[in-house]
Amino acid sequence: MNEVWHYFRPFPPSPPLNESLSNQTLWRPSPPQTAFLSYLRLSVYLSIVAVAIVLSFHLRKTASEMELRIAKPLGAIFWILSVGCLCVGVANYLSMSSPPIRFCVHHGAPR
Repeated sequence: MNEVWHYFRPFPPSPPLNESLSNQTLWRPSPPQTAFLSYLRLSVYLSIVAVAIVLSFHLRKTASEMELRIAKPLGAIFWILSVGCLCVGVANYLSMSSPPIRFCVHHGAPR
């Protein structure tokens, strides 16, 4: 029995991690990046739904006339929601990541 399990053990054994790298991650996204990635993921999901609706995927039967008539407008709505979600994510990322421009009261020029 031990002979069989010998093949499933990792070979060679993994070396211990360096102490300086074991307690930290190599890349930790900032909150604006995390929010943007969430908006991007939602946008991709909405675009996948839009394509699936337009192509009218049906597993058991063919699409009816009403489903075919509704598919393109409904797919367009989901595609517009996807693009809108992506635009909101980009605007949110740009507003959170860059410092705001402040204008002088007297001159109106940026500082």
